[in-house]
Amino acid sequence: MARKPLNQKKSEALAKLEAAKAEIEKIEKAEAERVGRLAIRAGLTELDIKDSDLLDAFKELAARFQQKNEAVNTPQNTTTHSTFTTGHSTNE
Repeated sequence: MARKPLNQKKSEALAKLEAAKAEIEKIEKAEAERVGRLAIRAGLTELDIKDSDLLDAFKELAARFQQKNEAVNTPQNTTTHSTFTTGHSTNE
């Protein structure tokens, strides 16, 4: 089987990279639309709020939920059990 020339390998890699970028953009757009719909339902579009103030409020909200997630994911029982080995094999 013949090897691919370097230019063809580069072109294929760049095509994959562009496809990945497009997929990321699609995912981000879907999330932005989701958050936007929630903002509308919450009535945020009816308020006269500066973007900087709204961004600060979103950051505070994100921090609040990140702290909750960290608390849930932190092990509650930190007791460790040590084992005593005698140095003797049990397979004798």
